[in-house]
Amino acid sequence: EPATPKPYQEPKPADGLYEQHHLAKLAADQDARRAANAHYSTVFLDIETTSYNDNSAKYDNDILQVSIIDENEDVLIDQYCKPRKKESWENASKINSIYFSAVSDCPRFLDVKPYVQDIFERADKIVVFDYYFVKDYLEKYKFDLHKFRLTTPVYELRQYNVAHGIENPKWMTLENAADQFDLIYDRNNSLEDARAI
Repeated sequence: EPATPKPYQEPKPADGLYEQHHLAKLAADQDARRAANAHYSTVFLDIETTSYNDNSAKYDNDILQVSIIDENEDVLIDQYCKPRKKESWENASKINSIYFSAVSDCPRFLDVKPYVQDIFERADKIVVFDYYFVKDYLEKYKFDLHKFRLTTPVYELRQYNVAHGIENPKWMTLENAADQFDLIYDRNNSLEDARAI
């Protein structure tokens, strides 16, 4: 007699976490910050997105990963996010190695935004590397950037290079800067990029 087929079951996420689990963790972390009345002199922010060029935020693109660490390299947030509409971003995936299957059970960035905002409000300074790229995405999600001091180390690095007779590449990238200081890290992951910054 043939075996009775098992009913179809949706595959579970690789990390075993669904959207509500991610949001519960973000909420618990926020509660801990509030209880400790946390304050940060400097936080370091990086994002991965469904696009890989500087004009991407204007179009139908989204944040796939947001990472923020403090000056002690404590991770304040490292969250993957599901895009609103897209299920494929082939060119960006070649760079950031983030595919829909990895984020399909994650919250959308819009749901993560309040937790990012809470960290921003507790920081004196927010450091990013690719200033305009990140700024465009934050503006797209209606962050009030007049409230926050968003800055980049690129200008200081260029001044350092000029003072030390080091050639500045035409486009200063985080990879260029890391190579200059022999910094080895897992590139194209926003948490590792935040640490490199």
